[in-house]
Amino acid sequence: EVEEALAFSAPQLERLRVARSAVSDTAAPNLAKALPLMRALTTLELAHNRLTEAGFQILSEAVGKMPSLQVLDLSYNKSSAAGIAALIDGLRHSATIREVILRGSDHKSLSSVVKVQEECRDGHSMRVVMD
Repeated sequence: EVEEALAFSAPQLERLRVARSAVSDTAAPNLAKALPLMRALTTLELAHNRLTEAGFQILSEAVGKMPSLQVLDLSYNKSSAAGIAALIDGLRHSATIREVILRGSDHKSLSSVVKVQEECRDGHSMRVVMD
């Protein structure tokens, strides 16, 4: 399965693109288990999938603990403002994350995103891309 393949190649993987793959909330727990094994991963692309607020919340803790992650793309998923806020909050303490891409997301969450970006400035800079 996918989880076994990821576990095998995880330590040396630098970029993972699982876009347009119909990834839904049911896959999020398995993905969240595999992500910490990807210690060299700098870019994670999960755009154009079916992740909702529940999936974003499950992934938020895992991606926040990834030691090399710099870019996270969750554009065009189905999360609400609450899911986006949980994700950003989980990433707030990451020392490596530089950019979170959330194109096609709920614009109502923009105010919480701006607040989190301001809070991150003291330790590091995190850019959130929404349109």
